[in-house]
Amino acid sequence: DEVSSESVVQRLPAASAWASDLNRLGADRVYVEAEFTTHARAGAGAASQPLSFLLGSCRYPGLPWQRRDSDAIFGPMLSAHGDTRFALMVGDQIYADLYNRAVPIGRADSYKEFEERYHTAFGSPFISRLLAHKPTYMILDDHEIEDNWTQDRIDKNGSKRTLFNWAMGAYMSYQWSHGPRFEDSYVQNRAMSGNDQYLKHRSVKQLFYDFSCSNYPFFVLDTRTQRFVDDVPGALQDNHLLGRPSLHPAEPGQLDRLCAWLRHMQEDRGNTPKFVVTSSVFVPNGVDTAGEGPRYERRKN
Repeated sequence: DEVSSESVVQRLPAASAWASDLNRLGADRVYVEAEFTTHARAGAGAASQPLSFLLGSCRYPGLPWQRRDSDAIFGPMLSAHGDTRFALMVGDQIYADLYNRAVPIGRADSYKEFEERYHTAFGSPFISRLLAHKPTYMILDDHEIEDNWTQDRIDKNGSKRTLFNWAMGAYMSYQWSHGPRFEDSYVQNRAMSGNDQYLKHRSVKQLFYDFSCSNYPFFVLDTRTQRFVDDVPGALQDNHLLGRPSLHPAEPGQLDRLCAWLRHMQEDRGNTPKFVVTSSVFVPNGVDTAGEGPRYERRKN
């Protein structure tokens, strides 16, 4: 990730080492042609077009004899709704912890095992056909890492850092790799002023992203890798779903970017629907509606 494409090219062997194999024609070679269509370019002020898309999450594999059932839904998603523009898969595309974090049976404990989860999930017949025919946007939830994952576990348990790195390496290979990048964000093509100019700066990789289809804007949230939970009873102000608040406008966090996106989309597109995609529900009910008393404190956290 930290090496430029130009540097990689310089490290490749000379063409003489591989060109003959690449160009050799043989009876076992099959050549095909493929067609694809990209989304129309989005633009402020352009008319929105009819839009339909598929939404799903939580692809629980079940017990071994139930694996086929977990794949079945993707058949009619494609056959009966083939006219949709794209699919949104919002969390738990795999279950790295087959049951939950307290039950070690079936838990992924190595990078290879995380990969195997993706091979099994994405290699089954119906979903592989859907992924081959429909643009698919993805975002993770907890089971790509560990049940009810929060980032503060890394500080409390050193082994969780290794687990997190394995999970993120696999996630970036099998989900993040085909999604939009920060370079594709609306901020790159929009005039900014004041503190908004900092939105064009990025110091670290981010898993949240925005895109537009049929001139409808979407913001896809990462509600897992930046989530913090403080176990002190009643200290709800220390809990953060979208990451800790930024310390300075020059380093905007996910919440800052979401709020700016909402404001900018309203300024640029008016009363057009705006889609906030999240794998964790946080509206419409406030945390304080969970109830009062000791039994509700954990639920609030």
